Amino acid sequence: MLKFKWIPNKTMISRDELVSKLQVMGIPVTKGYGRMMHENPLFTRKIAYKHGCPFSCQHILNKNIVYGKGTLPISEKINEQFIWFKYINPPNTIKDMDDIIKAFNIIFEG
Repeated sequence: MLKFKWIPNKTMISRDELVSKLQVMGIPVTKGYGRMMHENPLFTRKIAYKHGCPFSCQHILNKNIVYGKGTLPISEKINEQFIWFKYINPPNTIKDMDDIIKAFNIIFEG
């Protein structure tokens, strides 16, 4: 799987628009993680590690450990910029890679 960050300038389409257009053209691409690790109930409900550290170590760390959406804003922002090419490795061919390039050309020249 290949990923890269899409940071458009004001004249470019958004990441979501780009992903949608590529998908319509049959390119196996998706946005970033649907749910990031820190947003999983395993952590948000503090059931990971059998309630062990980091949850049981909060007094040592001198802070309240909280997971969930909004708790890692930098990671979440980066995830909102990711574009993932799901099947970029073999058995894909050079023609498959050329199809991706053609799709980008159509989107940006069209």
